[in-house]
Amino acid sequence: MIRAVRPIRVKALAFSMGLACLVALASLSALATGLLFGCSDDENGGAADDRLATFRFSLRVDPAGAEDFIAQTRDPFVIDSCRAELSRPKENRLTHIHGVIARTNGGKNLAWSWRFVPGEWRLVDFSMELCDGLPSQVEARTGYWIDTLQVFCPWNSYVAEELP
Repeated sequence: MIRAVRPIRVKALAFSMGLACLVALASLSALATGLLFGCSDDENGGAADDRLATFRFSLRVDPAGAEDFIAQTRDPFVIDSCRAELSRPKENRLTHIHGVIARTNGGKNLAWSWRFVPGEWRLVDFSMELCDGLPSQVEARTGYWIDTLQVFCPWNSYVAEELP
């Protein structure tokens, strides 16, 4: 006896596959955020060394240095990553900064009124385009960048030097 096979409902299958993909994507996004920023419960990154390392970042699109900015951290992994980048020639420094920004009362980031929050930034290979921009754009619209986006990831940035 030959049984008739019931046809698969393509729309229902596509919907359930799409839903599964969305759930998987949300899980991966949460995992990536946790891996990127959630490895410690303080800005020290769990490090025994309490020294705050300071790095100056430049942008490839600004050879004059008007868009340079400062970022500080105590996280030993980030410090090692920055120093590894500095050991390479400038043209081979391929990672950029990606992290949470906040307002500052001055002195922490050259002339900018914002800063990267220590312990809340990393060097990464890629970021979403939404958070890409120039420091001067952040300065011009700090409310949007800090209150809405909350992160800044200038793709053209690179570690220029470690400051004393």
